[in-house]
Amino acid sequence: MRQLIKNRRLPAGFTLVEILVVVAIMMVLVGVAIPAIRFLTKNDTVREAARTVNLFIESARAEAINEGFAGVWLERDGNANKVTRLYKVRRPPLYSGDFVDVKTYVEPIENGGVLDPVQFNLYFIENENVLFAQSLGTNALSRGIRINDRIQLNNKGPWYQILTTPVLGAHPDPAENQPAYRVSVALNTLSFDNSNSYSGTSYNNYLVPLAGYVMFRIERAPLISTRDYLQLPKGTYVNLKDSGFAVDPTAQLGVLEDGERLGGSEFANNPNFLEKIRPVLITFRKDGSVDRVDFQVLPVDPALTDPNDFTPASEFPRTNIFLHVAAEPESLDPNHDPLTDLDNLWIMISRTNGTVLSGDSMTASATTAPEKRAQSRRGVRDGQNQTAN
Repeated sequence: MRQLIKNRRLPAGFTLVEILVVVAIMMVLVGVAIPAIRFLTKNDTVREAARTVNLFIESARAEAINEGFAGVWLERDGNANKVTRLYKVRRPPLYSGDFVDVKTYVEPIENGGVLDPVQFNLYFIENENVLFAQSLGTNALSRGIRINDRIQLNNKGPWYQILTTPVLGAHPDPAENQPAYRVSVALNTLSFDNSNSYSGTSYNNYLVPLAGYVMFRIERAPLISTRDYLQLPKGTYVNLKDSGFAVDPTAQLGVLEDGERLGGSEFANNPNFLEKIRPVLITFRKDGSVDRVDFQVLPVDPALTDPNDFTPASEFPRTNIFLHVAAEPESLDPNHDPLTDLDNLWIMISRTNGTVLSGDSMTASATTAPEKRAQSRRGVRDGQNQTAN
């Protein structure tokens, strides 16, 4: 019996070398397959990101129709031109001073003996408007009353835009010579008429108020609602470098179609000043149309401000709003251009009724970035490359 067991052949097995070879072959195959799979699913990932952004913006528009006001907040991440999370916004209550019957003093501005038809100054007495004190200091543009907030006089008529940060002490109240905050105010494209419709750029519909004390209401910038947000799928982002308003960058300034502007990258931020980044806010009115867009721009006159600073801008867009939804590049090429990636998508928000559409990127024959943006966006605007969500 022992001899039979001894002479029986044991079943053959795999050696350690053979197992390692098989494992190595499998790793090579996986390494080849993963990029191919990612390439095939990349377009689906971008489309999913665009679909979720589309629905998120549509839900904000629906809330505005139901509640009178709503919007979205595009929060820039560590890269100033990338957004991976969007929030809803809420409107702060109107501010009418900290005491009953507080008024502001209107001071018309004269230029060469002629009253300025658009711009004037307002004075707010210090001890009656505590909230203005919160707009000073290092956080001047993040709380309190700030540039681009809107003000209505006597609770009727147009809404004017605050052009300057309130400054205390330099200019006392002209009537009572008390310490006061003075701000420059003007009628612009954010103004309403009595029917709560925008007046456009026609300043002749209204007269600058006469000098004297008047009641006021201030509409402050929207605030972020951190409980209601959208996180984009991993590897996708909203590309603010190529997002903005304009469609036709080749038009002359005097003949821009439908008020279009040159450039088309109004939401882009200079990467050299990351500490200055501020979000992009898009808000809607009760009729579903776009209320205003808040973003940031370099100062018009660097001699008057820090030349490296960005100032907040707020306007009623004269064209549709274009957001570029993109995927992170497969390589780490710093010169990668999201505009040339045909898997990326456009989202277009109608300025007049707030509806949201998605559109494919299109091959652009242009050589400059503004012209590439224009060619690709024009297809979305004209319905040539719109896609279903």
